Amino acid sequence: MNKKNRVRAAIALAIGTALLFPVASSAQDFGTLIREAGEDLDRQARISLRGLRRVVPPRTGALATGEKVEQPFSLKAGVEYGFLAIGDEDALDVDLQVLDSSGGQVPVLDRRGRPVKPARFVEDTRSDQVAFVRFRPRTAGRYVVRTIMFNCEAPAPTCEYALGTYRVPSRR
Repeated sequence: MNKKNRVRAAIALAIGTALLFPVASSAQDFGTLIREAGEDLDRQARISLRGLRRVVPPRTGALATGEKVEQPFSLKAGVEYGFLAIGDEDALDVDLQVLDSSGGQVPVLDRRGRPVKPARFVEDTRSDQVAFVRFRPRTAGRYVVRTIMFNCEAPAPTCEYALGTYRVPSRR
């Protein structure tokens, strides 16, 4: 290899290395984000969802004001679940709603299994960075949890959020 080709190879190696390290760093940052989101969710769940344990890694993302994301879950009848969403420091209001398989909001039921009056739904629409619901489906099936970024005041156009899925631990 002549001198000119060695210089080109060195430059290509330097550029390739520079391009690879940010990717590795981003992957590491994403892993750290997931771990930290899980820790934050679990800390809040100890307060809001006593007795429930996280069952899957948190789902994370970024949403602008007014945007929403829907995530499907297969739930078992009679098992108590909890869903907890938290937003970053710029997320002023994060909301949650539970929808049935047809896309309708799931009503809150009384002890006899009838919708309460006045009608209420399995949702958290309070104005804060944390939203949580507890839910025990009467029937097994597909449900959707809708996370809504009601108010994001970030310098960037979006705020980050994490959604945790919890349930009563199974007895063995």
